[in-house]
Amino acid sequence: MAGHYSGLLQTMEVRAAGQAKDFTFQSGKDRTHLGWQSNTWTFTANTPQTTLAFYSLQAGYPYGGPALDNVVVQKTQQTAGGSNPPPGSGAPISTVEQITPAMIGSSAASISFLPVIGHGHTISAHPDRETLVGSFQHNDTFKGTSTNLNGDVILFFGGKDVIDVTDLNFASTKLQYHGTAIRGTLDLNDGVHSTRVTLAGDYHQTNFHLASDLHGGTNVTYG
Repeated sequence: MAGHYSGLLQTMEVRAAGQAKDFTFQSGKDRTHLGWQSNTWTFTANTPQTTLAFYSLQAGYPYGGPALDNVVVQKTQQTAGGSNPPPGSGAPISTVEQITPAMIGSSAASISFLPVIGHGHTISAHPDRETLVGSFQHNDTFKGTSTNLNGDVILFFGGKDVIDVTDLNFASTKLQYHGTAIRGTLDLNDGVHSTRVTLAGDYHQTNFHLASDLHGGTNVTYG
């Protein structure tokens, strides 16, 4: 965590699964050396999918606030008593995902990820802009309406993964993709509804495929 070079105390709130914690950072005034600091927070996921959200609570300067980078979500090994060991205790952990601005840009306000290791899950989009994180096995469904998916970022899309846009009419849906070797934008439009999703990775227009989801929507696959 760091903050705008305003010299103000920056405060950021982190929320997940009905839990929250505030973090603070004392900003300096050197725009080239922000003085990044590391913070750790342990929370308990209570549903198959959890959204990790970040909120700026800095109100003293309208043109800059807290800065965020290198977010890492890790699953901790439960102890025999059923509680999670504290960070740094040496307990086995498995990294679910590491997220940096180079991967997701600056549009997403929160992160939705799966708190379980595995695949074959549905990752649902919500009204707020999010980063939706799939599994390494690539057998997940990223699902939502065109409105809920619009502006979202998807990580690890490929293989047998599916993007299910539930209100796009397959018969009239058009697809366009523009990107680089790092990321790109996927645009879908059926003449009535439209959505734009950012994909982190190297993709090509000709490898995207459309199909009906058999429920009035459109599935997008890649390969």
